[in-house]
Amino acid sequence: MFDGKGASEFGNTCGGKSMRSQSRFNQALRIWRQLRVLASVAIAFACLMSSANAAPIHQILESLARAAAPAKKLPDAKALFRHADDLPKLPAPANVLSDADAIKQFDRLQGANDSLRRDFLALPPAHRAAVLELGSAAQKVVRHHDDAFGLLRKLDLDGLAQARTYGDFVVDGVQLMDAPYKSVVRKMGGGAGVFFERYLRPNYKVLLTGGIVAAYLATPEKFHDEVGKLTSWAAERFAALGIDVAGAVPRGIWNALCDKFAQEPVWTTIGTTLSLLFLASLLPRVRWWMFRGLRFWFTTPVSSVTAPPKTPFKE
Repeated sequence: MFDGKGASEFGNTCGGKSMRSQSRFNQALRIWRQLRVLASVAIAFACLMSSANAAPIHQILESLARAAAPAKKLPDAKALFRHADDLPKLPAPANVLSDADAIKQFDRLQGANDSLRRDFLALPPAHRAAVLELGSAAQKVVRHHDDAFGLLRKLDLDGLAQARTYGDFVVDGVQLMDAPYKSVVRKMGGGAGVFFERYLRPNYKVLLTGGIVAAYLATPEKFHDEVGKLTSWAAERFAALGIDVAGAVPRGIWNALCDKFAQEPVWTTIGTTLSLLFLASLLPRVRWWMFRGLRFWFTTPVSSVTAPPKTPFKE
């Protein structure tokens, strides 16, 4: 049996042990929290170093553009893209490519090597899609235009993104009217391409002399809508300059066909021929003559040996 003094000493001993164990637990908890903070800092530092070691997206695009133009003069000392930090917004890809599929598409670009592949794989998926789209557009500009350096400087990354989104007319428009034409495409979208092919390109000199080009760059919405339909105000201005608005549509189609033929003569000739044959086959008489030569291959051959004539029976 414990007396009062013994019970007090026993209680003090147990309480001291519990307090020491509680202090040890708290100390271990503080150490665990400090380790978590240090681990988080280490992970953030590793991510920062990996992103710092990866080449920026504009450097990869410049390397691809220079690789596509070995015979053209692209100054090494000057950057091709001025606003390299402003990555343009491209349409979101339908699905995220795996590393194997992304590398397969990246290898189709001219000049892809091991160093660029490593830098390409270090990018996020959205930046990979931008490199594939903009790299293809930059190499196309370099291959089909003599002043590739000046044109790429005018287009920049946002102009290349517009060319991939809306069409090659963006490149031709920037070549004619410099960088301000990109703001027109940004406002009017694909309608700017319809207006460019039908009215602007065929009559560019007349419109430039009459001051219409400057007015169009300032307020494109006064000339056409978002689908390229000409406004009445613009039709009056064109008529005052002697431009045939009614004949602008076939003339624009002809000019677009000529430009396409200059870039890809073989496939343009084949496609045009097949289109004309299809339109001609809609006429019944033409269709009859076209398929007349094919009937020989789809009819059953008949023997050329004829049976002897039957003689009447005589009794």
